[in-house]
Amino acid sequence: MADTKITKRAIYNGLIETLTSNFDADDVKVYVDFLQDEISKLDNRAEKEKARRDAKREERNELRDRIAEVILESPVPLTAKEVTESVLPEFKDATKAKVIYQIAQLINAGKIFKQVQKRDDKKVIVYFKEFIVAE
Repeated sequence: MADTKITKRAIYNGLIETLTSNFDADDVKVYVDFLQDEISKLDNRAEKEKARRDAKREERNELRDRIAEVILESPVPLTAKEVTESVLPEFKDATKAKVIYQIAQLINAGKIFKQVQKRDDKKVIVYFKEFIVAE
């Protein structure tokens, strides 16, 4: 029993069951109504949380799709900073960290590739649509 998590819903339903089976329905109506109201509040909160999660997931998917589009349409490999600057007009809250995370998802899915290149005597990681063999 220690491993099983008891939810508020289960507790409220258990209380309703106990009250209605041991007492006259008219005597415990106030308590049952309160518990049922609490259960409906839990349902509403869960629905709002699910809607918020779905909206964030959709936004992340849109960002990922736009990042893929930017990289796949670019004739030259791009750095994370360049990709971030490209998507910033459409996604105001896009940060370099969020862009790098989505790029990693695209790399793991095999849609884009990354490579270390030298630019201005610095090594930078660039992202591109086709794997380039270093010469």
